[in-house]
Amino acid sequence: IFSKTLALIMRLFANMIGGHVAILVILLLVLKFQSIAIGPIAVLVDLAISALELFVAVLQAYIFSFLSALFIGLAMKKH
Repeated sequence: IFSKTLALIMRLFANMIGGHVAILVILLLVLKFQSIAIGPIAVLVDLAISALELFVAVLQAYIFSFLSALFIGLAMKKH
């Protein structure tokens, strides 16, 4: 029971952290290169990644809810 819950938690955490790290790295490129041309490109890419991260968050919430309901149903079923 605990391993399934832990697996769900780790999956959700890794997916949420991945998007935040990608956004941070792209924004840090502006500081690294210190170029006015990279700024607008970095912001546009970050907006696209933010939209993708929003989609991933909704998808992960759906998957998390579905798997939680499935595991709870299996745990309540008598063998």
